[in-house]
Amino acid sequence: MTRARRYDLDRQDVDLSPVIEPDPLDPRVSLTSIIHWADSHSVRLAVMKAVDFPVNDLPMFLVVNQLSYRGALRPSELAQTLGTGRANLSKIANRLVEAGLIVRVPEPSDERSVLLALTPAAGRSASGS
Repeated sequence: MTRARRYDLDRQDVDLSPVIEPDPLDPRVSLTSIIHWADSHSVRLAVMKAVDFPVNDLPMFLVVNQLSYRGALRPSELAQTLGTGRANLSKIANRLVEAGLIVRVPEPSDERSVLLALTPAAGRSASGS
């Protein structure tokens, strides 16, 4: 028995065209495609495998990746960059410290703050060596 689909509107009442008309010569279209491709879960897992990341934990890999490109960061900055909450980032950081991939160091300009920094072991993991 086939179930009939219900729609809120008839198809003729809806504009199905893109908001911005794609122009194949517009570099923004290409850059957007590349960013979406690189941001995909499957690509990130493939990169993790290719560099032989020592832990099968994608959030940990993303933190190490950000720190390798941006240098030591405050946990709040890192959480914002990754689009996660501070509590979640704290859990990820704890796992990374336990794995020996990052350390917490005092921030030079504010002794009450800490920075998350890569260890030499993480640097080898990030580069794939």
